[in-house]
Amino acid sequence: MRQHKSYLYGVLLALILTLDSSAWAIPAYVQSGYNECVPCTSLNINFSMPDDKLGSEDVTPGNLIVVTVRTDNTNGPVTSVTSQPGNQTGILAKRQLSVTSFWLEVWYIPNATGGPTTVTVNIAGPADGLRVVLEEYSGIALSSPVNGTPVSATATSATANAGNITTTVANALIHIGAGTDGNADFGTIATPPAGCDDHFLGPDPGAGSDKTATANCRAATPGSYATTLANANDSWAAVAVAFAPTGGEDRTPPLPPTNLRIIP
Repeated sequence: MRQHKSYLYGVLLALILTLDSSAWAIPAYVQSGYNECVPCTSLNINFSMPDDKLGSEDVTPGNLIVVTVRTDNTNGPVTSVTSQPGNQTGILAKRQLSVTSFWLEVWYIPNATGGPTTVTVNIAGPADGLRVVLEEYSGIALSSPVNGTPVSATATSATANAGNITTTVANALIHIGAGTDGNADFGTIATPPAGCDDHFLGPDPGAGSDKTATANCRAATPGSYATTLANANDSWAAVAVAFAPTGGEDRTPPLPPTNLRIIP
């Protein structure tokens, strides 16, 4: 009897452990939007902004919305991020105060209601400028999607680097948000993080709006990944967050059964 029990548990465990990443969703970029205001305490943004139509207003139900925010002074930080329809509340992943006193933050809204979507960003006090990058991704876990621990950093140098981020599941999406105090064309010539597949940069908002950049990639295997973006060339702040794919929330094998019986 004991041998039969051990054999059946061994078969069950083998089936679980042989499920590879092909059984999980592969995160994919869907669309982006950008908006800014000077000065302001609140800003609305959707996926049809700016005027060159980076996307549509419609969001697919269940997708992840990532909101990268840069405020121009210490009257921040952001107090809330909400989206309509559904009156969904954004969750702060990480914030970083730069050496020159601007805030750089990454918020996210998991399992989006979908449809024509507007995101509202509110800050604590009037800012000289508020810049927001909006991005939509498919294939991300519907609840508790953050994988591992977000990282952040600030300095004055030629490159922005939030620090190495560790993923614990296959095909995690790594999102990097960065802000600079200078006017380098940060969003279009930043270099991709090493070791990542399917790298893509966020939208280029155009002249005068290039102090904010995003970069995202898929980490095919669990491990530590660099989050360096080139061409900061000034004081900067950077935040990196990893998101688990659908199916990657928890793959802990079950405990051995204690009441298994073999019926002849």
